[in-house]
Amino acid sequence: MALSFTKARILALFFTDIAAGIHFITFSDSLWTQLVRRPQRGRNTNWVLVAVTLCMGIIGSIHAALDVALNIQVWSTGISLSTDLPQWENITAVSRP
Repeated sequence: MALSFTKARILALFFTDIAAGIHFITFSDSLWTQLVRRPQRGRNTNWVLVAVTLCMGIIGSIHAALDVALNIQVWSTGISLSTDLPQWENITAVSRP
């Protein structure tokens, strides 16, 4: 039994939000470990790992913000940017070699 395109999109949003939550928990735990826990144990802070952790958090935040902005636009204005199947078929047809 296949899902309709709208139901599949809503399920994708749900699982994306779960993955984003896991991502932000990992980000905060990694940053806390590098900046708080390591100095308490007498170890130096590894600034390369702090930079990588911050990049991970910035990328995740930008992705989440863009997803929220798109969802607000789609669900509040009635513009079918993500639920219009012919539009997605046109996008995939253009991207094929």
